Amino acid sequence: MTTQAYTFNLDSFPLLTMQELAPGRSLIGQGVLSLLEFEQFEALIAFLPVTEELNTQEVLLVQADSSGTLERVYAPALFATEEGDTILRVGSNSWPVTQQPGAFKIGTLTGYLNVEMKESLKKEQYMVVTVLFSDDADTASFSIGVRLSQESELTQVQLQKLFARGEAIAPHLMVAGQAGTGGDVGKMHELPLGEYSLVDVEQVEIAGKPAKDGKPEELPRTSWILGLETGDRVWAKGNVIRLLKDSSSSNWMKSCVNRAIGTMEATKTGFKLSLCVPHTLKVTKIEALARGYSVTCQIVERAALGVAALPSVGVAAIAPVTAQRQLVGNAPSDDFEDMPF
Repeated sequence: MTTQAYTFNLDSFPLLTMQELAPGRSLIGQGVLSLLEFEQFEALIAFLPVTEELNTQEVLLVQADSSGTLERVYAPALFATEEGDTILRVGSNSWPVTQQPGAFKIGTLTGYLNVEMKESLKKEQYMVVTVLFSDDADTASFSIGVRLSQESELTQVQLQKLFARGEAIAPHLMVAGQAGTGGDVGKMHELPLGEYSLVDVEQVEIAGKPAKDGKPEELPRTSWILGLETGDRVWAKGNVIRLLKDSSSSNWMKSCVNRAIGTMEATKTGFKLSLCVPHTLKVTKIEALARGYSVTCQIVERAALGVAALPSVGVAAIAPVTAQRQLVGNAPSDDFEDMPF
């Protein structure tokens, strides 16, 4: 009997390249995917536990450029929950995954870890971690990505030993985020140029790392995640960092609370500011550098004018807005391109 293999990569969605998608990231599924492309998800879901919360219109997170052309797909993958459990995330849908020595189990599928070392165009080594799930009769197999957290320092050998012993992998996984994000906090340079309604700002305290294997010590640091109305969550860059790290009495996040235009709540890793009045993230220029990207960006206190692309050189002329707060300029970035899984 022949096993039908499903990989959920860009090559799995040839007809999707003909679609004019919403710029940025969006969730799609039945009705947008062709019947053949959607059948991949139907085949996977058929082996998973039945859930009344299944949303077949949100099974694939995609990223498109400012013209709506497909750039990237965020395939089904293993994530962690905030409670420390392992889950399979398929678009906005989630299923619990159990683990035993040498295998993962979900529904009627059993999965085995696969770890490969690959080399980027910059000649840098990186790990590609997947789990190959199949049913007992081997009628179908599904290659599912494993989203390791940025803080994970597991080597290829350590990861394989952990799996063989049946130790929980969840502490080393990225935590699934808000619905629509696939759990992924993206890089600002991945967004198409334009304006985005800003919903919240989360301040995150990141622990330091001791010197190890020739790598220098990393000191504890503070970072910020911007929550956008599109469902995207991106790390702050450039001018936005300058605004948010301001420790003076005019600190913007505190001033939002003082002016009753935002509310603050504590989180496990810091705190989050939820905005009550329109704010906009503007991304007006993205430049590739030898080491990462430079992003010209700013937060302004007004509603977004839309997500239409702006010129790639210089800052677009925008009509003045009363009480608008702006910061303009370029800032070098030490972010690196995410590796696809």
